[in-house]
Amino acid sequence: MVGLKTDGTLWNWGNNWNGELGDGTNVAKSVPTKLGNDANWSTITINSSTVLALKQNGTLWAWGENETGTLGDGTTTDRNTITQIGTDTDWQSVSAGSNTSYGIKNNGTLWAWGDGGLGELGNGGLVFGEAGFNNDNFSYTPIQIGTESNWQTVNAGTGHVVALKTNGTLWAWGYNAYGQVGDGTGNGGVLNIKKYPIQIGIDNDWQYIDCAFRSSFAIKTNGTLWAWGINAYGQLGQGNLTAFSSPKQVGTLTTWTRTTQSGYSNYGIAVT
Repeated sequence: MVGLKTDGTLWNWGNNWNGELGDGTNVAKSVPTKLGNDANWSTITINSSTVLALKQNGTLWAWGENETGTLGDGTTTDRNTITQIGTDTDWQSVSAGSNTSYGIKNNGTLWAWGDGGLGELGNGGLVFGEAGFNNDNFSYTPIQIGTESNWQTVNAGTGHVVALKTNGTLWAWGYNAYGQVGDGTGNGGVLNIKKYPIQIGIDNDWQYIDCAFRSSFAIKTNGTLWAWGINAYGQLGQGNLTAFSSPKQVGTLTTWTRTTQSGYSNYGIAVT
């Protein structure tokens, strides 16, 4: 676990098998401990054992597990110390996925690095089923997805990705066997991969997104909550176990602000 305080300092605790605590060791910690002396951190994101972080000067840093190149340092070597990724100073936001990482720059361009075997890189490269398990669609440093410069938010799940543009439109790509991309296809567990970002529906009033394990969630500007993808444990909140391959409204509340997830469970916060 890595935490960010209001004074811009980083703190770590918990497991450290892959160096995800960033303190130069692989020793676990049972209490929060300050990480380094810098007090200019602005953003952190973690998935599994990979950590990405931004400083207030727009630089990108990473540490932890790197088997599929999710750190973006040009290698597949795990890092147990904080490592700067490139020299760019214009990173705006980042999101760490299970095998792939994403970032948006200040100019609105979208970038990805890591494993693209399930279409996660959004670059149209070879995916599972075309080249087998040993495909060559990896990028160990950030590469730009398309040429658009109006990306606002990106959120990575397990094999699929959801993103918003500044015009309020919803986009997704990657692994879609359970409808988690949301384009109306893929429901039923059959291999279905989207190799490029595709627009989901035509609505332009989306403001928040969250990816979970084989499911996705989004909130509109009117405060309504929507969900789609696998629903084997009722994680879509529909009162049933039916999967949905396109966004389905959850209840009738109009006060939702955000969601989060843990395994097969999802949690929402509504302001009343």
